[in-house]
Amino acid sequence: MTIEVAFPTNVLRNNRILKKSIRFVFSPMNELFTSLHVLRNTQKHGALISWELNAHEKIKNNMEKEFEFFGPLFDFSTPSFLLELLENSVISIDQEFKLLQNRLNSLSEEEFIKHVSTIQSKRLQEFQPSKSKKYEWDRYSSIGIERLSQKFLNDSREFGEQLVKFLKKYNELIFSEIWGKDHIKKVLINEITRQSINLEKRGFNATIIALKNDAIHWVGHQLMLYQPFKEHVKMNIGDKIFFMPSYFVWPHLFVDLIEEGIVVTYAVDTQRTKYFAPEKMTDILVAVGNTTRIEMLNFLKQAENTNQGLAQLLSLSESNISHHLSVLKEANLVYFRRVDRYVLYGVTPVVTDVIPSFFENLPDYYE
Repeated sequence: MTIEVAFPTNVLRNNRILKKSIRFVFSPMNELFTSLHVLRNTQKHGALISWELNAHEKIKNNMEKEFEFFGPLFDFSTPSFLLELLENSVISIDQEFKLLQNRLNSLSEEEFIKHVSTIQSKRLQEFQPSKSKKYEWDRYSSIGIERLSQKFLNDSREFGEQLVKFLKKYNELIFSEIWGKDHIKKVLINEITRQSINLEKRGFNATIIALKNDAIHWVGHQLMLYQPFKEHVKMNIGDKIFFMPSYFVWPHLFVDLIEEGIVVTYAVDTQRTKYFAPEKMTDILVAVGNTTRIEMLNFLKQAENTNQGLAQLLSLSESNISHHLSVLKEANLVYFRRVDRYVLYGVTPVVTDVIPSFFENLPDYYE
């Protein structure tokens, strides 16, 4: 079954407007929510089993009661309705905790009940009492959602404070470790950069193909999102589809309808550029084995620039810069795009795929 997403005719006819309907969004909080979903559904997410077992042990010893109480929020997917980042530029989980607290403080009783009812409805559609899913159906209960709703209705401010306190504790004891150890921030930002470039240079259809996700397809001028239930969504002018890559979500796809459009949390293909042939690795290491090229990459990582601009920044001739750009392009470390009569260069994710901490060891020239 699928969620069929239809766009207005005038949006389909204008590729520029269609591209503006899509945004790739970075959200540490959404990834924290996704990791909690994985821990609530360990039997369905075996790729990180060692981490899951260790995390469950810490939860059992430190926050089991809170994990069980707030767990229904994450059982089926992630609570996108709690995210304020969609119109904000987010760079850290601490920033998102503040946004989350503001969101919870402004959430009305009607909004909360509407969203948790949607969660419960999806859960019922996901776990039908069939023979093949008897185990999941036997485990299902609506009591958790009802308790959450009652707690919010009794005292929404206390509910918000307790939820944020639980999430901060979970982040401190469990999530922050894997976030740093597995370089998840870089994985997500690299994916967002890659797909945003695809969208700008190649268009919407090519970007959907580049996601390499079997649950996301563009068919007959409709976006098809494969889910356990069927739904038809008609986008309005100004609505957006927010794509959020996730390190944890594989093999699932999360789809949530919000007032601004649709949130799609999809599994990032971490293998796509993780491994290189020895010859390719040689090209990359040779390219970064030069002081000038390292400085160029550092400037370009912080802001796109032209050949002439780099020449001025580094006090070198334009022909010298052109030579170094050729080496970087050959190793696929930089991309370029044309804007009017200018050619702008920027950094691809390849260098951090090979050396995750590459830019962390360099100064911020624009700070």
